[in-house]
Amino acid sequence: MPVVVLRGTYHVKGREPDGDSIAFMADDPTLWDHFVWKDQRRKPRPGRNKPVQLRIEAIDALETHYEGYSQPKAIAKSATHQLLTAFGVRALSYNLNFTSIIKAEDGVPGTIISKGLDMYDRPIAYALLGDHGLADGAVLPGMTEQLVAATINFKLAAEGQVYPTFYTTTDSVGVDVISRGVADAIEQKRGIWTFDRSPGFTFWEPRTIYEDVVILPKLFRRLVNFSNASDSMDEFAAWANAKRDPFKVISTGASHTKFGDLLEIDGRDVAMKFDPLDILFKAD
Repeated sequence: MPVVVLRGTYHVKGREPDGDSIAFMADDPTLWDHFVWKDQRRKPRPGRNKPVQLRIEAIDALETHYEGYSQPKAIAKSATHQLLTAFGVRALSYNLNFTSIIKAEDGVPGTIISKGLDMYDRPIAYALLGDHGLADGAVLPGMTEQLVAATINFKLAAEGQVYPTFYTTTDSVGVDVISRGVADAIEQKRGIWTFDRSPGFTFWEPRTIYEDVVILPKLFRRLVNFSNASDSMDEFAAWANAKRDPFKVISTGASHTKFGDLLEIDGRDVAMKFDPLDILFKAD
């Protein structure tokens, strides 16, 4: 699938980034015309250029403030700091709750490679520091292994700072290269793979996922949603089976439609049936 190259700068000051998102301002805002915007008011343009929030392709970091809740803070905050360090952002100062950046030497030059926007008009992006010799506005036939391996997406995944999270829209080259980096991180137990409990844990209460166990962020978000909707763990299996959340298992080609299909649920014991590297979620 063709992808577009945009040169620009990364921005975080005054924003609330987590470990897998950052804002980007294109040097040439006319290049945003390559993309279909759901809301034209979000679209930068000449005379009104501005940073736009990115969705970093193929990775998902621990949540620091989803619906007001965080995954285990020390690890989630470390992932955020590692992301900003990877993007070359220095002199960081956070607010007291570590949810907003109040000071930063940002505006770091970089390049994104994107095939389009998500439903919130966020460019789905592979991110690079510098330009790597790529021409601004170039339309490439697709990602190459060399390009993916040079991205910050790959760096964070291979260091074990983020979970892999692939969608049906994620290009196959990206899936393959990032999977190899993650597989090595798992084998070496780098970063989150020292703590990962997605294969199975006991959900005693909501604080279990806020304070104790490290799990796939998508699973965390769904458990937060359930906890906000119910007071009884006895209702979780029915809630999960009623929740539409389509995904495909890469190794078998099997398609599933329900969030409950992703899990084994036995009372308070919750386990993912499939390895995150073997799942393609349906894009939002």
